Amino acid sequence: MSYDGLMISVSGVRGRVGEALTPEVVARFAAGFGAWALARGDARTVVVGRDSRVSGPMFHRAVLSALESVGATVIDVGMAPTPTIQLAVEHHHAAGGLAITASHNPIEWNALKFISSSGLFLDPAESAAMRATVDGEIPRVTWDLLGSVTVDGDALSRHLEAILALPFIDVERIRQRHFHVALDCCNGAGATIMPALFERLGCKVTAINLTTDGRFPRSPEPVAANLGELERALRPKVAATATSRSGPGGTSTSQLVSVSTGKPMAASNTTETNVYDGTARRPSGARGPCLTTPLPTRALLSTAPRWGKSMSPSACATWTPLLVARGTGA
Repeated sequence: MSYDGLMISVSGVRGRVGEALTPEVVARFAAGFGAWALARGDARTVVVGRDSRVSGPMFHRAVLSALESVGATVIDVGMAPTPTIQLAVEHHHAAGGLAITASHNPIEWNALKFISSSGLFLDPAESAAMRATVDGEIPRVTWDLLGSVTVDGDALSRHLEAILALPFIDVERIRQRHFHVALDCCNGAGATIMPALFERLGCKVTAINLTTDGRFPRSPEPVAANLGELERALRPKVAATATSRSGPGGTSTSQLVSVSTGKPMAASNTTETNVYDGTARRPSGARGPCLTTPLPTRALLSTAPRWGKSMSPSACATWTPLLVARGTGA
């Protein structure tokens, strides 16, 4: 099978739908991932979720069938942000997970993202081992050992409760402020959780682009040139802050931009710096070193030392700072 035109990395495989990325390719990678994940331990479950892209339902069906063909018990969380799928892997103690999402890539793209039993994306060694299974003879099961599919309808609510339970989020204090928030979900999967999150925080929400049909009203990349509609919603009498979700997949593999009334758009690396600054100043905030991908490193150079923290730049892959964080108490 040719993989020409695909972009393959430790975090997944992506391509243009109908060109490099076809149901056959997706089924091959899904079956190989499932066989590899099941062979690593006793767990027989694999979590699957998708974003709102038009091609999502087609690839979703291909993934389910492929996983059943290698004997996996599939836990389907449906449409959900990528972090929701990752948390579901942890919750169910699953062998792994597959997120069908191309994050903030253009509408003609889609992708598979591979999640290990830890709830994190595969590291390089895991990715190489999984790819060897994909490229080899994938072990299929006979009719009497085929897998099955069950639906997890509570993944989004569990994720929401987990956010509200974070020790460095003062939920009551936020509720007392009665913020008015403008929100642009770009018709992506973030619409399944973001409005509810702000409402639980006591905010009045002015939301746009909440139709989760994957027909993006603009480019999903949250740069200033693409956020005119959100800026128009951010009038002084309408909202105090605004947030744009980039892409249909949700948070960890996408980008977030926040805007305050009368202030310019903040790039994603600026947002991350502000979040770290706010977290570190709280008594229950960040205790360990500051870990970051290279993009916001320079900005954090001036922030981490202010709170007596060391800063450890990591490789650019999404999983790297998360793996290091678990080992350093960051």
